[in-house]
Amino acid sequence: MAVQAAELQLLKSSLFIWQAFDPKVKADLFSTALMSPAGLLLIDPIPLAPKPLGELEQNGRFAGVIVTSAN
Repeated sequence: MAVQAAELQLLKSSLFIWQAFDPKVKADLFSTALMSPAGLLLIDPIPLAPKPLGELEQNGRFAGVIVTSAN
């Protein structure tokens, strides 16, 4: 089963982060969502549990995904 983050943190009115530990790679994985005029941009997204995913979806539609690492 893929790692799921259990919490969504609001850093600013347009910036969200979430994280989870992945035992396969023995590292904390971090993701970011940034509100843009087009909608939410997801940066290096990892899965969110259903409740925090619903919280994020309430802030706008998903407009795109940005991947900064092949890992």
